Amino acid sequence: MTRYEIKSLSIGGILDQTVALVKDRFGVLLAIAAVVYVPYGLINGFVMMAKMPPRPAPPFEPAVMQQYQEAVMMAGLFTLPASLLFGLVGVPLANGAMIWAVSQSYLGEPVSFDSTWRHSLSRALPLIGTTFLYSLAMMGGFILCVIPGFLFMLWFIFYAQGVMLEGLSGSSALSRSKALMKGNMGKAFVLMLLLSIISAVIGGIGAVVPQPHVGVVLQVALQAVVVMFSAAAMTVFYFSCRCDHEDFDLMRLAAAVEKSDNDASPDRGATY
Repeated sequence: MTRYEIKSLSIGGILDQTVALVKDRFGVLLAIAAVVYVPYGLINGFVMMAKMPPRPAPPFEPAVMQQYQEAVMMAGLFTLPASLLFGLVGVPLANGAMIWAVSQSYLGEPVSFDSTWRHSLSRALPLIGTTFLYSLAMMGGFILCVIPGFLFMLWFIFYAQGVMLEGLSGSSALSRSKALMKGNMGKAFVLMLLLSIISAVIGGIGAVVPQPHVGVVLQVALQAVVVMFSAAAMTVFYFSCRCDHEDFDLMRLAAAVEKSDNDASPDRGATY
């Protein structure tokens, strides 16, 4: 039996369970995130440092700021291939592996670094394709108007959980997420707002480090921690929504009782 609370949770309950999960599985989750986020973060950070001119000092003259912005854009071109590979492939696979690790731990099942990545890679095409579809939906929503973009983002927030934990893909994963979000939109908005604030505060720590190279390394490490915490929080929230809509907690309890009864029943074919 799992030692975590599998039930409909408040925002505070979701964060409490998330902290407990991350604390218990910190090494595995950090290793999963580090495989993707650390190489990309270091490459992107150091290349940008090498190619970017010094930041202008105040007062900020328009011509100087324009030159600086153009230099930043040119520096970004050097990291564009790595950024595309990271966003289109690395992020979905790492997110899938973290979701699997959190779900297995939350449900009281054994988990390891190897098993999480094997499961994520086995779902690579659905993960990448559904992530691309989710991104298109959000982009389309924001192009039409800001509000539909936020609406789509909240509706389809569990797309990766649907792919990794229910074997869905594409529009089926998006529809499943929308169904689970019924009655939970306000909670999702507050949770995402809190996670964004946590990310901004933690991410800003590296920016104030006076030594640039140390700052890059620190920011990369903190980013890995932020993404694994966010993946854990959203997965706990996913199970909370399932408890709301499907009595998932009662289903788990009934399955555990049935298994206990079967284990306790004597084998009629045995000789005593």
